[in-house]
Amino acid sequence: MVHDAFAALVRGAATRYQVCLIAEETSHEANMQEGVESTICDEVSQSLFGANAVYVDPNNAERAALGIEDVSNIRMAMLAEAIRKAPRGASPIEIMVEADRLAVADPRVRMSDEKREREWIRRLRVQDKSPALLVCGANHVLPFRAQAALHGLTVEIAAEDWQPAAY
Repeated sequence: MVHDAFAALVRGAATRYQVCLIAEETSHEANMQEGVESTICDEVSQSLFGANAVYVDPNNAERAALGIEDVSNIRMAMLAEAIRKAPRGASPIEIMVEADRLAVADPRVRMSDEKREREWIRRLRVQDKSPALLVCGANHVLPFRAQAALHGLTVEIAAEDWQPAAY
């Protein structure tokens, strides 16, 4: 059900904006690590263009070469800090919310994300197809639009923070 709703969102945005390319915030390496053979974006792109979506996120080796810090290490450090500072009786959810708040506020996370977003722009430009639909996490939508504007690109937002409808 969620799969179909998200596929409909991607297909609708691709149609509405008359895109020539669907790109996604992932890499082949990340998909392999998660056991994902095909993404929803791949499926929609195949049906519209006869080709898989373009994965714009750098893999681990590319991230290292680009000086992109592993945000999961930062998030783990923030979780440890949240656990250490949690009041007695705090629930696991309260601790996770605090850890996420700390991670989002950490400038290293934003710096890492900015480097990734600049790389996405570079990879999209290499494709030389416009307009393109980039599917990314909600935490990247507004910063990516700002980053794209600095590079002379216009970004239309199909969904700033898509959530599946309750069922």
